[in-house]
Amino acid sequence: FTIDHKLPRCRGGHDNDQNRVGACHQCNTTKGHMTADEFAAWRDHPFPQPSKREYMLSRGIALTPPQRPANAHSAALLDFASI
Repeated sequence: FTIDHKLPRCRGGHDNDQNRVGACHQCNTTKGHMTADEFAAWRDHPFPQPSKREYMLSRGIALTPPQRPANAHSAALLDFASI
């Protein structure tokens, strides 16, 4: 099992117990940036199934990549390299 966020962090969800659930790796990977409700609707959509991108765009859902925190180690290396 993996940890999934009911409301993805990239869409404003928090990393706390109320927003985390267990999910199998395949479902978590397939769900991507969808909410649990969006994923259920997409999964239950009659075939031919639209791609996740088409489904999310058709509902006006932004397709932004998750924001990663700044890596302090990389910043330190860049500072060192500029000396």
